[in-house]
Amino acid sequence: MSSATRFAAVVSLVGLIMAARPAPHARSVGAATLTFFTDRAAFQASAPNLAVEDFEQGKVPTGGVMGCPGPIDAATSSPCFSAGAIRPGVQFTSSPAHDRCVTTCELALLGRGAFGAPSMVLVENFFGDAFVITFPGGNIAAVGADLVTYFRNGTCTIEVSGAKGVIGSTTAPCTSLGSFWGVKADEPITRLKITVPGNNVVGVDNLAFGTGAPPTIHVALDVKPGSDPSPINPRSQGVTPVAVLSSADFDASQMDEASMAFGPGGASAVHESYIDVNGDGRPDMVVHFSTQAARIGCGDTQLTMTGRTVAGRKIEGTGPIQTVGCTNP
Repeated sequence: MSSATRFAAVVSLVGLIMAARPAPHARSVGAATLTFFTDRAAFQASAPNLAVEDFEQGKVPTGGVMGCPGPIDAATSSPCFSAGAIRPGVQFTSSPAHDRCVTTCELALLGRGAFGAPSMVLVENFFGDAFVITFPGGNIAAVGADLVTYFRNGTCTIEVSGAKGVIGSTTAPCTSLGSFWGVKADEPITRLKITVPGNNVVGVDNLAFGTGAPPTIHVALDVKPGSDPSPINPRSQGVTPVAVLSSADFDASQMDEASMAFGPGGASAVHESYIDVNGDGRPDMVVHFSTQAARIGCGDTQLTMTGRTVAGRKIEGTGPIQTVGCTNP
């Protein structure tokens, strides 16, 4: 990056004079429930396994500032980022959009140390604009980030949107060093719009995003306990017993019977009981399902089960079977 280009980027960030635009009044639509966080550790405990975008693959030198055309996403190839440098599933831009660096760029990438930035951060580049984060996949339920602002600390307004529009908004501190803010929603988050009043620019660092769901629990099934192998006639008009086995890491009594679905047909479970079927000293959950409703195919070698715990955590189970009675008369 030439000295002149770097100077233009710095002047754009520091000296651009534009009338501040009033932020629109946010209102909730629908019945979405939002939970906000100000502590990253608490947020991560509530929403594990999130992707994190820290902008550290940006091309800005230490102490430098680069103007970046928007939008910025995984496909971006620009002076600021190479293609693939940004994690998939997120896009950054400003509102309103600008002229792709014809006069000045709508976004700016700050290097470590620029205006006191502790690491690379991405901000919008016009006083009064909004920094916009879009999640195009439709599967994001948890988002957290360090909110940053330059050139003075302030209070950011964060507007949270879903597929049908704004689902809520809140305010949170934003500082030159970054102040953590996070949200979890019970419907997909499609966009965040962040604004700060006054002659400031606003952006984020260390953006964490994802479903926020804990990993699926994988459990073992014992189909027709006491039988080895476990014969199943797919044409049977009866029911098949199956045990969900407890282990050192899983208590089968925490299964939600109503959520259980067996086989390709998703047969429901009935007749719940508890007994130690494999002699390990732990009670296992024994239920029955309609054999025909499960739609087990001739030649299938395992039975699958999906469900959730009473706390809502996803569970998947498998157990070996041997189909019988499949020969045509």
